[in-house]
Amino acid sequence: MVKNKLPADVDPVEHLDGLKRIFEKHFGGPADYPIGYMAVRFLTVRAHAYSDAWPHIKTMKKIEKMKYHFSEIQRIYGDLPVSLQSQFDEDTIQLFGRAEENQRILDMAQKEQTPDGGMSPTTTNILSNGPETSDFLDVQKKISQTVEKVADFVPRAMTEGNKKLEAWAIVHACSVICDQFSETVTVPKAMNESGPFYRLLVDMFDHHGKSDDPVSAFKGWKESYGLLRQK
Repeated sequence: MVKNKLPADVDPVEHLDGLKRIFEKHFGGPADYPIGYMAVRFLTVRAHAYSDAWPHIKTMKKIEKMKYHFSEIQRIYGDLPVSLQSQFDEDTIQLFGRAEENQRILDMAQKEQTPDGGMSPTTTNILSNGPETSDFLDVQKKISQTVEKVADFVPRAMTEGNKKLEAWAIVHACSVICDQFSETVTVPKAMNESGPFYRLLVDMFDHHGKSDDPVSAFKGWKESYGLLRQK
């Protein structure tokens, strides 16, 4: 995700007021446009732009650590006494509502009583060792499957280390505002060093202390725009 932290010497209120002045300059006064809303909307969009960008290697190491810990939990659970396993399962039932499933298993076991009224092997096993399916382990395995799916998704993201993302996020936030209030400033299909949108970006980059070229940033944003459109 694009970092939205302001430098320590920048006052957030002053920063917001600066955005208001920029929007008023390029769009018109509060009588014509909701300048305060536009400034807050800009900050919100910029903060969440490229939220699907992260450092691949560092993120994958975290996912692998999660997979290891879930595997360890399952291994340790198997070494616990049956009574403690049952306690885990009972709490899991309360948390995830698996009571009906366990009751179904017990009802099925009771129907398997022998003709002389004795217990079938299935019933004896359940009463002695609990159901063969552990509710606790079942939940753990489902979470592990989710972790596997997330791991498959990690390499598909953009790389957070790309320093251009912050400039692209400013372009994106400006584009969202301009699309919503397109009567004055429109987002061009292509951009050179002229036009209302270019002039807006120049002021925005200066306000955020960015030395990036607005034309190059606009081009980079256009090329990555497909990812943002999925949000």
